[in-house]
Amino acid sequence: MEKFTYQNLSINTRAVNKWYIYYRIIFDNGIVEKRKEYGKKFHLSLNTISNLKERQTVASRLLGVVENFLNKGIDPKYAVDTIDQRNVEKLKQIQKAEDARISIAAAIKMLKDEKGWNNPAMGKEKTAASIPTFLNNQLKPYFERIGKADDVREVTRIDLKTFIEENFNPADGSKGWSSSSAAIYKAWTSILFAMLVDHELVATNPVTGIKIKTDKQKRNQVEGDDAEQERFEPWADIEVKHWFDDLAKSDNIIERNVLASSALIHYAFIRKTELLRLKCWMIDFDNERITLPPAITKSERKYKSRNLIHVDMPDALVTILLKWMAFRFPNGHGDDDYILGFTSDTKEPYKYVTFTNHFILVRKQFQKKYEGLYIRKNQYALKHNGVAKLFNALTKTNKTPNDIQNIIRLQCRHSSFSQTETYLSKLKLEFKEQRNKINF
Repeated sequence: MEKFTYQNLSINTRAVNKWYIYYRIIFDNGIVEKRKEYGKKFHLSLNTISNLKERQTVASRLLGVVENFLNKGIDPKYAVDTIDQRNVEKLKQIQKAEDARISIAAAIKMLKDEKGWNNPAMGKEKTAASIPTFLNNQLKPYFERIGKADDVREVTRIDLKTFIEENFNPADGSKGWSSSSAAIYKAWTSILFAMLVDHELVATNPVTGIKIKTDKQKRNQVEGDDAEQERFEPWADIEVKHWFDDLAKSDNIIERNVLASSALIHYAFIRKTELLRLKCWMIDFDNERITLPPAITKSERKYKSRNLIHVDMPDALVTILLKWMAFRFPNGHGDDDYILGFTSDTKEPYKYVTFTNHFILVRKQFQKKYEGLYIRKNQYALKHNGVAKLFNALTKTNKTPNDIQNIIRLQCRHSSFSQTETYLSKLKLEFKEQRNKINF
């Protein structure tokens, strides 16, 4: 084969559907040829790819192949004839491997599409927002840091164990995830890879076999740190008073939403996921109660019948809701209008992320106004204050402890008597006659 030099090696993209690799080859005998390589013989055909970003990637790869042959003194025009069949197969395998790559961004999009989370069904809004948010904001940056964001097939069980450990026991000594949070995030990660396994994009789920440590296995564990107790920490009485008193004076739609939702949690023990699905027909002012279909509750499966669930409304809640309804529906409402909402479209449910962000915004305002209060307070913890008020009010009646616990069980919609006992215990609510000091 004659010796040669080359010049002007580049990707020519002037014609949209006629991309090629251009170069000038100068042989020692003085012959100069202008070459165009479209890549077909190297199994890297450029112009069969409609996506321009993908075509640019393949073009760069083809440029590298041509350059490699030129640097080795092999004329690319006859390259396939000069290399053995094993190298041709290797080129095919490389191309096949490249085609099978799947990025974390593409995997998340595929999961959202498959689960219908772009337009979630009623009751799935929280899941549709929470899991993709976690995958995008926490898992994706980690994959980018370890260089595997472009191809999740390369992710190993060790990678994911390290990810969980870094967040469970942060190097900076901060608190990090609790054991229960780590278990949830592990499950969410597993959902992503299980979908990839189902589509035969990865062979196995790398989450399988990962064990979550207990909170006692945390490094630098602070003595007395009790995540379970913190979860049940009620608001201070003064915080509850300022919260309801101040919000009741506001004409701001965000603050009025927060007032109405806080009252539903505090007085009727309505869960967050139920709040966003409450419709006007479910509020029965005549009988002063809220009617819940089992389908919108957190524990739908525990209800054997399809009977409606009734929750009493104390007078304070009735007053707040009547004012809210007059504000939200000045021209009247229909049965299917949503009770809570931020837009004028009363048929549109309050988005879970927006709802949460609005509470955080209002909480920050109260933190500034009342220094030292409202620190790390969760809106749902207002339920615990409400239960404590109900408990204390009931203990002043002639009702027996069993009657009182049964009323609270029904109002809280606990699945069992023991669940109510455990809940009251965590709130440190006990009957006086149950604590008899014995001298001996």
